[in-house]
Amino acid sequence: ALPAHVLPAAGFAPGGGLVGRSIMVGALHLGPRTAAELCLLANSFCALESVRLDAAHATAYLNFVEDGAAAECYAACLAQPTFVGAAQVTVHPAPPPRLEPSVVECMRDGATRNLFLANYGLTTVDEMTGLFAPHCDVVDIVVKASYAFVHTASVVGAVYAKSRLEGTYVGGKPIVLNF
Repeated sequence: ALPAHVLPAAGFAPGGGLVGRSIMVGALHLGPRTAAELCLLANSFCALESVRLDAAHATAYLNFVEDGAAAECYAACLAQPTFVGAAQVTVHPAPPPRLEPSVVECMRDGATRNLFLANYGLTTVDEMTGLFAPHCDVVDIVVKASYAFVHTASVVGAVYAKSRLEGTYVGGKPIVLNF
């Protein structure tokens, strides 16, 4: 469940604990699977609101939905070497981005970064990526027998893509999108 409040910045509490909902991952070796691997790392602690890659600085910002998740991820990454791909990375507290009230409301209503895609006709992963890419940053698409999961970089992107693509015909059938 989404907390009633979101802390405005990350830092350390008087008792020494990390507060906030964001961490920065540094020393990345960016590649085509970096965002997906960061999502796998972070999702073991809590749902992500967004993952933002900064290629110029070889860093990424992981913005969790719940306040305590950043502290748990940060502590786990400090306890042992952490790797993304073949690169050992560093982890630091980071100020979270401001969430618009409409995004908070969407998350309270169940919106996530991930979309469940069903009722599509014959298509390829590349065609699905091409369909979603103008509306959101696609991290990964996982195809099962008759449905797929579209993993996006942010809740905002997933909400926008759902609003723009719900009912679009893919392979001759109107798609269904859910969170």
